[in-house]
Amino acid sequence: MIVFPSESLFELRRGLAGRVKSGELSRADAFRQALARDPYDPTALLFLGVDAEKAGDLAEAERLTRASIRNHPSDHDGYLVLQRILGARGADSQLASGYARLAMEKLGFDEEALERIDFSKVLPGLPAKLLAGSDRSYELLQMTIEHLEQTRLPEPPAVSEELEPHRLIHQLRCAGEDPVSPELIDAILARAADCAPMLLGILKEYGEDLIPEDDDPMVHHALALLGEIGDPSALSPITEFLELDDESFGEIAHWAFRRISFRQPAAALQAIREMIPTSDAANRAGLALQIAQLPKVPGRLEVLQSLLHNLEREPKEEQEGLLAGVISGAWFLQGTDSEFALSLLKKHGALLSAGTRKELTRLRAEGAGMGPYIAAEDPVTIYDSCGQDPEPAVPVVKPPKPGRNDPCWCGSGKKYKKCHLDADEGR
Repeated sequence: MIVFPSESLFELRRGLAGRVKSGELSRADAFRQALARDPYDPTALLFLGVDAEKAGDLAEAERLTRASIRNHPSDHDGYLVLQRILGARGADSQLASGYARLAMEKLGFDEEALERIDFSKVLPGLPAKLLAGSDRSYELLQMTIEHLEQTRLPEPPAVSEELEPHRLIHQLRCAGEDPVSPELIDAILARAADCAPMLLGILKEYGEDLIPEDDDPMVHHALALLGEIGDPSALSPITEFLELDDESFGEIAHWAFRRISFRQPAAALQAIREMIPTSDAANRAGLALQIAQLPKVPGRLEVLQSLLHNLEREPKEEQEGLLAGVISGAWFLQGTDSEFALSLLKKHGALLSAGTRKELTRLRAEGAGMGPYIAAEDPVTIYDSCGQDPEPAVPVVKPPKPGRNDPCWCGSGKKYKKCHLDADEGR
């Protein structure tokens, strides 16, 4: 999955839009070409779903619309379209009604769309008295939701089973900046296989700028939950958040990455290996640290070395950052006496500016004599990451305090005096 579209992908989309405007290409053909480049493009998926619906291919329409929802689960349009398609296909009326209710609840987050919507067309079965004489969109929305609730029949278990992951993901959005309840976390983890694609969809809609900044907490929670679910295939999209300027995203992405890689180090290393050919120099520099912080697993050094493949072909300004990242990674992986790091300094030292050389010298001096980094499971839990701990407070038994020059207890690889000493002593 591509979370943040590359400039080349933006160029493709702009070019396709221009060809549509000139009449050279139909909108459907343009979206097909866009989808061929990015199979997770929610806008293209939904347009083609509606196009298939108009053509009478309801099975294809449902497939595309469901894919659009997975990749843009905060959008009400996909749910409205799916509700309409299910009705046309003769699906259980309670299932269609459930998706309609979700659409209405999601619509409450989009004020502009709410002002434009014609409720008589969206839900033609609404009583006329609900629609008459009301131009207050939000009030009408609440009345519509209330009507759907009042007319809802008991759901068959199969309907509740299908709708539950969608409802859970919507509850995650409704949590906003508040802590996510342990019950909601546990419910999402219990349906991990069905919720994970929509959690990835939250990352996708953020990268495509399809949700407002108010939804940033939902994105943080999605990153954390993906880390706890632990599927190594999520590492690639998680990695795209490691280098964001917003440190809050970087911190939670780093936690999620470590969570997965500590539990499945071999699979994580393989996932990193597969990312490298399509990663730019900045992303590869970040991957160096992730490789170095993996638990001991065969092949780490080999993959670290592969980050520098075709170093000379990278833009001059990016070569230095990549080289410094790999050297730092080698120190984590092998200790500050790493022969691999020394060989890089000898072979490529000319690429480093005086400032970078000075910084690397300082970092090495701080870690002088320290051995390789030894991975330890992060004590931060998913409940901590999402805002609160589900368990009653229990007495904390502190481990023996390390010496000032010993490795820090947190596993950062730094000396204790350079890491948590001040915080532990309340300074």
